[in-house]
Amino acid sequence: MAKNTIGANAFQYCSRLKKITLSKSLISIGADAFTETPIQEIDIPDNVREIGSGAFMGCKSLSSVKLSQNIERIDAYAFGYCESLTEISIPRSLKTSASAYYPKRMYDYQGGIFIGSNNLRSVTFEDGTTTIINHLFRYAGGLEKIVIPDTVTTIKEAAFQNCTNLKEVTLSKKLEKTEGYIFDGCSAIESISIPDTVSVVGTIASLWEANMDLLGTNPVFNLYDKEWRIYSKSPIMPPHYAGADAVISNSLVTEGCVVHGLVRHSVLYAGVRIEPGAVVEDSIIMPNSVIERGAVVQKTIVGENAIVGAKARVGCQKLDTDADYDTKLTGDITLVASAVRVADGLRIPKGMVYNCGKGGGFNE
Repeated sequence: MAKNTIGANAFQYCSRLKKITLSKSLISIGADAFTETPIQEIDIPDNVREIGSGAFMGCKSLSSVKLSQNIERIDAYAFGYCESLTEISIPRSLKTSASAYYPKRMYDYQGGIFIGSNNLRSVTFEDGTTTIINHLFRYAGGLEKIVIPDTVTTIKEAAFQNCTNLKEVTLSKKLEKTEGYIFDGCSAIESISIPDTVSVVGTIASLWEANMDLLGTNPVFNLYDKEWRIYSKSPIMPPHYAGADAVISNSLVTEGCVVHGLVRHSVLYAGVRIEPGAVVEDSIIMPNSVIERGAVVQKTIVGENAIVGAKARVGCQKLDTDADYDTKLTGDITLVASAVRVADGLRIPKGMVYNCGKGGGFNE
């Protein structure tokens, strides 16, 4: 166990544990550390950066929670089913949440940090908060009113999904980006005003970011975590192949891929082919697509069975001479539709949607 850490399941089901005093040197609290204990209040020291999934789940007497002012990550179900919890203040340092799987309590596999804490009524955010993280109040059925501070510019995926009693929502006047499902299932909301500052709405950014979260030394979603295995249908294809001149860095390359070019910080789905001299950066290439010789693809989602022609440039900088096009739904992410061919040498600037026959792209 790491130093200054409370390990997973450390005090789980300690049925008489009512009071806890945590060390100021504590850095993290492991998954299910205090699950279903009768603690009544918890003051989490400001050194704590992470709280694992289900850490205080089912603590029915827990009525007072003070979070670390430096907390960066709280995983799903961490304060789930805390029936006595009525208020919470969220520090501006909070950056992300990872999914968890609890079959006996599951609404679905991701859950939410305060899932099932249905007496939670009052929520405040620390001054200076800029981002409402993913799944923060998902399935927190007691929320009736939420005020998003004017410092907030981004609301991430499913932040308030299925808050079925949520009636009043005041959005930040400086809000710029909302990801998918943020108020999905909030059936009590009758009206909402989206400020003019919002430039990205919906799931395109969410899809791109979810894939990028699979990358890095310590990814948000770790496919190699033996404690949280993901089982999916795999295509019956040969192993991926990297040619003699291939360069691949910080990327996921799945079965059946053949890479002869450069791939950096990208996700290649099954059967993708990257030809010699091609460059793919910050992109998602869906199954069975081909990036031909000399093509450059940057921050783009390429649909399955698509072909990006030789020396095409996708996701490049928009020129002053280019005609205007709408980027409200895409932001700076470029989209290439499934089963289309991008012509050789075509230029598709960032944020454009390319669907052959329906528009998109400029010739040099």
